[in-house]
Amino acid sequence: MDVVIEREPCYLLEAAELAYSLVNDIPAEKLSGTGLYCIPAEAIQRIRREACAGIESHQTALDFYFRQVTVGAEGEEVSCLGSCMLYTALKSFSSDAAQMCRELTQNWRAMRSRGLRITSISDNSLNVEEQDAGGFSSLAQEMAELPVPQSYRMQLLEAFSAFDTYLDQLLQLLTPIIGRLPALLEPWVRQAARLQEKWSQFFLENSPEEFFLQRSAVVCDNCKTVTMRFRYFFSDMALGRIWSKDGTILFHLGVGKEPEPRRAEPCSMADEEFEALRLMGNPARARMLQAMMYRTMTIQELSKALGLNPGSVHRDLNSLFCAKLLVLEAVRGKTGYRTDYEKIKALTERFLQFLEQFLQRFKLVCDLSQILAPEPVHTVVPFSFDTHIAGRCTSPSG
Repeated sequence: MDVVIEREPCYLLEAAELAYSLVNDIPAEKLSGTGLYCIPAEAIQRIRREACAGIESHQTALDFYFRQVTVGAEGEEVSCLGSCMLYTALKSFSSDAAQMCRELTQNWRAMRSRGLRITSISDNSLNVEEQDAGGFSSLAQEMAELPVPQSYRMQLLEAFSAFDTYLDQLLQLLTPIIGRLPALLEPWVRQAARLQEKWSQFFLENSPEEFFLQRSAVVCDNCKTVTMRFRYFFSDMALGRIWSKDGTILFHLGVGKEPEPRRAEPCSMADEEFEALRLMGNPARARMLQAMMYRTMTIQELSKALGLNPGSVHRDLNSLFCAKLLVLEAVRGKTGYRTDYEKIKALTERFLQFLEQFLQRFKLVCDLSQILAPEPVHTVVPFSFDTHIAGRCTSPSG
């Protein structure tokens, strides 16, 4: 597998992030990060002010593309038209914004010609799957199934039905920002050269397949090329696109992300591990994990097998994937999810170790209380783990 790491900004995407933050009044601190190579908030504020000079944040056209909309069955995500158009058909990065727009238009046409259908929506793109052989669905039908407000559904249908026209208009809106960004970002791109070296050295010494499985839960067995392009705004984010038939994976990688593998403390559990356990405790999600234990399944396949709403399945799969309980795999030209049995096994084993450690500490406290107070003035009673977490200690009945 070839891993390509590029630090030259993708100016079209960076300009879109600035426009999004301008329209939605997002503070500069949110666009920055905590890493050594992140642009400080005060510098981002200056860059945004100079790059967007003369552009009104409430300009009608800009608002049309970048005003955030709450989406999802329970309103748990936000989306905007501009991001959906730029990321849904993203197959390659380019510093030339006009060339990138031409490629996006070609990619979208090819996706529709291949029969890829829209199945769900996330915060930055529409998600697509291969249709069953002989299947057919119109763009309007696919949009009608998305868990989005009706006004946004019509907006998406209008723009994606005339993709090239609306993308050209988006490019015209962003062109002033794109023209100013190279000079404004140049010091920070130069600074990121050291980060580029770190990533390159890391992949010389470590297996890319193992890294992407551990850090991104992506199975790269059939992948030929991974392209990682640095992003300088919202620099703690890493957005990815997987094209299984082409054998390519793209990561728009925030400069706040460094290659050192994350290690959990041996005698403690991280917050995300407790969150993973909570997700596993839900009956519907547990059924989904069971169904995907021995085979890779797409959103549509899982929805049909369990009789669940595709929007709810997408939301739950996204949560389980973010908790590293699933892996992404390409099977028969389709990208689907499979339960990461080894990860779940390791997580439950760590949880048992955590409980055993807690019980050992509890026993030590009891032993010390007996040593320090041979004639105890109170009785220590057992309590359940749930009661302890809730901060209450109840005496047993009777």
